[in-house]
Amino acid sequence: MIKLGAAALRATKSSEKEREKIKKNPIYIVLDNVMDTYNVGSIFRLADAVAAEKVILCGRMLFLARSLTRWI
Repeated sequence: MIKLGAAALRATKSSEKEREKIKKNPIYIVLDNVMDTYNVGSIFRLADAVAAEKVILCGRMLFLARSLTRWI
């Protein structure tokens, strides 16, 4: 098993086929009126770590980068 550092992890890109193989857990995370962008970012990282199926954003949000909308 190869242990990658932070720089190597950022540079490594997975293919669409590899991403489709990842089993998503039946976890839905709903965010409602979260006004702190740091909290939104931490929830996205948590959802990625637990392989959540969906993250649903409701209510008012300060900012959602366009690059994240493809991930959702």
